[in-house]
Formats: sequence, structure tokens, C-alpha cells
Amino acid sequence: VNALAMAPDGETFASASDDETVKIWKLAPQVFVENLYFDQIENEIAESPLFLPKQKEESRTDYKEREMKAEKFREELYEKYYKLYMESLQD
Repeated sequence: VNALAMAPDGETFASASDDETVKIWKLAPQVFVENLYFDQIENEIAESPLFLPKQKEESRTDYKEREMKAEKFREELYEKYYKLYMESLQD
């Protein structure tokens, strides 16, 4: 590969190779978010009590509910940072 170009959609890029081929690639938005904002996401997760291990006094039901909230929080973080990523492409 000797050239890469990003598409405005933020999810697709093209690669050009020495063998004169061009390939179009589509990646999940999470790939870009993880590469660009990994530290910020990890910091927000570390600050959230949702991701703590099961506590002694916590029932299994409460823990499972907290796990679901933690997953929703993680999804919201990825959406937040993907939005930032898309905005950065427009600058």
C-alpha cells in the first residue's frame, strides 16, 4: 500500500497499491473511535462506579442491572466520541 484516502463519511477509505489496484474498505465506527479516543474513553470508564467489580453487599440482581447500565454507558461513550470524530472531519 502506498496511498490511503479517507471518505467524507468517516467510515470508508481507499488504499492504492504498487500493483496498481485500489481497494475500498469499510470499517465499523468503533475502530476509529478506539484509535483516536481510547485514553479519553478509558478515563471516563475508570471514573464511573458502574464498572466496579461486584460488591459484597450487592445482590446478583442488582449487579446484573448495573452491568446493563454499564454497557449502555459504554455505548453512549462511543456515540459521543464518534460524533466528535465526525465533527473533526468537517473542520
